[in-house]
Amino acid sequence: MSTFDIDAWQIELEVLAEDLGCRLDQPAPNTPGMMYVEFGYVEGPTLDGESYTYRNPQMRYLVNLHELGHFYYGHTQGRPIEKYLDKIAPGYEPESTISGSNYLTWSRQFYFDNGVLQSEAQAWDFALDSSVIPFEELLPDTKQFMWERCMGSYYRHAEMVGFNTPGQTLGNGDRDYVSFSYGEPTEFFWKVKKRMLGET
Repeated sequence: MSTFDIDAWQIELEVLAEDLGCRLDQPAPNTPGMMYVEFGYVEGPTLDGESYTYRNPQMRYLVNLHELGHFYYGHTQGRPIEKYLDKIAPGYEPESTISGSNYLTWSRQFYFDNGVLQSEAQAWDFALDSSVIPFEELLPDTKQFMWERCMGSYYRHAEMVGFNTPGQTLGNGDRDYVSFSYGEPTEFFWKVKKRMLGET
């Protein structure tokens, strides 16, 4: 598959989202990745178009896969349902679970209970597992992006505030309803870092 076969990548994203029972919203090339697992959808950038946020389409493709990884793992974030009624997929019943998937009910906060660093590592591991781009075809910029701009940014913030300092919140993506502490990075976290940088 070509290094920039974005039409094929888009089809793969749509098939994967459908298989997961997740709505994939891609409003614009610069859309930041964000998951709204408790409400049945995730957001990510379009793969085509000019982008000042992402240097190449590989980055945008992997960000979408990463958000779908959060959905796969059921990383709910405890947002209040009242604020998202206009965004919820038609027919969604917030007090129910969807059988046959890892979907969790809206009121839970598994992303935080699981550990923010652990949850981010799981979603990136899913992205790398699901990617149709051979790892050797990922550009150096793409590999650095996954760590420096994405997973590593959570690590650096955790280190800055203290891994075990309680009372942390995540304001971006309207996620500041749940207070947490990052906790220490696990062996799995470091394994995913090495994997995304090609160090294994």
